[in-house]
Amino acid sequence: MAGVDVAEAEDVLESGEKLVEDIDRENETVEVLKIRLDDLRHEIEKESGKLEEAVKDVKDLMEKIDEGSVHQEPEMTPEKEREAREEGPRDEEYR
Repeated sequence: MAGVDVAEAEDVLESGEKLVEDIDRENETVEVLKIRLDDLRHEIEKESGKLEEAVKDVKDLMEKIDEGSVHQEPEMTPEKEREAREEGPRDEEYR
């Protein structure tokens, strides 16, 4: 074989084999990432369903409040405020 340097051909072959190995590793990484992406997509769909259910529950509760079927009491009635002032702070570090 005239004009072909065996050492150069071996270097090219070795370089090509390394490239194939690198490509295989990259392909494995891509496959792992595809699986992870699919897992995340399912997780998002599941959380989205929970969020939609929570929004529906809030809307239902708001409708009930608007209809007057749910009675809301104020957090602090004047009587509760007076009791709280008389008792003073409840936290031990303030006593």
